[in-house]
Amino acid sequence: LLTEHKAENVQNCRKTLSSQKDTQLSSMKARLEERRKMKEQKLKEKQEAELQKIREEEELEQFRLEEEEARKKEKAALTAVVHDMVDVGMDAKAQSLIHHLLSQRHLKARIVLEKEQKSHLKTVI
Repeated sequence: LLTEHKAENVQNCRKTLSSQKDTQLSSMKARLEERRKMKEQKLKEKQEAELQKIREEEELEQFRLEEEEARKKEKAALTAVVHDMVDVGMDAKAQSLIHHLLSQRHLKARIVLEKEQKSHLKTVI
């Protein structure tokens, strides 16, 4: 009877240890899985941030190219208009037009600079 009781105790101890080991093992697996998911999430967020930065840079470059092209067209048109105005004796009006367009360019450049600064602040934050 005593031997049977000891055998039962040993068996119960083995079951308890096995159960504890299984619990610890599943807990460790869960923690490792959670860490893996966190690393994946951080990597995904980092990649998305990098892609967003690349897209913003590409958009900015496209905007600059479009602005440069518009400036070239505007300059060509302005040159033609000014030459026509000078040819017909409207020198003062030609100068006034040039001054007005240059001030508009300055305002456009300031707006672009402000947009770039806001974009930079968004990426910093």
